[in-house]
Amino acid sequence: MPFVPFTGVNHHYQSILFGFALVRDELKTTFEWVLSTWLEAMEGKEPLAIITDQDQAMAAAIESQLPNTSHLSEGMNAFFDAYVGSCTGLKDFVEGAQKALERQIMREKDEDYKTYHRSRCMQMKTTLEHHAASIYTKKMFRRFQEQLVEAN
Repeated sequence: MPFVPFTGVNHHYQSILFGFALVRDELKTTFEWVLSTWLEAMEGKEPLAIITDQDQAMAAAIESQLPNTSHLSEGMNAFFDAYVGSCTGLKDFVEGAQKALERQIMREKDEDYKTYHRSRCMQMKTTLEHHAASIYTKKMFRRFQEQLVEAN
């Protein structure tokens, strides 16, 4: 059963799973249905970019359903690799997916804790840097700080 994940990046700059589809086949019409259903769930907002494997039917479906989205081709199933494989049955897949999601939730909670309970090292000691430290997560603040230092 082909697996179609919808992933993104959270406020800690971690990969997260928004949703997925298990489909019967890998036809263009099937992928068009998956994408149109996803687009409906997202209230018509197309993603800026989509990363897929090299599947031609998926590429054609993206072109017809998400014409304003940049399409990149490469493998993207690492999120589940430790829990499921190509011969995994449906029951084991669901259990593996649950474990993967639990791991994702724990990683995010760990980053939330680090964000709210650890102080940040200020390099510029400016009001802007202090304000950014108070509103950004740890990872996003680090990215901001690198740009701030580079700009000065």
